[in-house]
Amino acid sequence: KSSSSSKKGKSALPTVAVAPQFMLSVVGRDIQVSGVSELAPSYTVFDMQGHVLRKGDVHSSSFTIPMGNAGNYLVRIGSRVRCVSVK
Repeated sequence: KSSSSSKKGKSALPTVAVAPQFMLSVVGRDIQVSGVSELAPSYTVFDMQGHVLRKGDVHSSSFTIPMGNAGNYLVRIGSRVRCVSVK
């Protein structure tokens, strides 16, 4: 008799961890961050060449990051990265 590689039994979907979400908006030359999870202890702002421009600790679910110049930036909070354009 041949054996089959498929066996009957319980099948479960793997558990997938969801990274915390956050939202960005721009007011003037400030980046406003909201919806930050407590799991994200810090933030980093990069220019499009990957240079670190700002770093700081996250103390609340909403905060403002002042940017001196217009440009496109990447904001990383925890393991999530979002792009934002400051005009």
